[in-house]
Amino acid sequence: MRFLLLLCIVLMPLAARAQELTVFAAASLTDAMKDISALWAQSGHQPLRMSFGSSSTLARQIEQAAPANLLASADQKWMDYRRHCDRLFFATHAAVPCDIFPAEAGLIVADAFGAAIISEAPEERIAAATRKAVTLRFAHAAALRLQAVADPQGPYNAEL
Repeated sequence: MRFLLLLCIVLMPLAARAQELTVFAAASLTDAMKDISALWAQSGHQPLRMSFGSSSTLARQIEQAAPANLLASADQKWMDYRRHCDRLFFATHAAVPCDIFPAEAGLIVADAFGAAIISEAPEERIAAATRKAVTLRFAHAAALRLQAVADPQGPYNAEL
């Protein structure tokens, strides 16, 4: 219900500017978004034009200037993760259905004895500056953790 309220608050200013709103939404939100669209139309607005798909595909379409007024992503961190890696893998255990993960990412399934790559992740090279920034942040975090282990009472423990 909080999601519905938040979405309505987000849509209100958009309604003043557009006759028909286009919403890109994660496929896992299909039922919720159809309910929201019906409530939106009942309140006197044009029905929402919906496009469903994986969060990664929809984000890529928006980056390529697809006409969307709103993106409703099931995973809020997805877009940020994708921009900072050459390959993105999701990892899970065997009891989780594999079809809930985006097809555009790799998938690793693990059990108590090991792991197997179920699908390879496509490679999308990131910019050199982004690679350097990510590597430096990782190195900084690793150095702080090592320092905190070596000196638990030291000043670096608070930064973790």
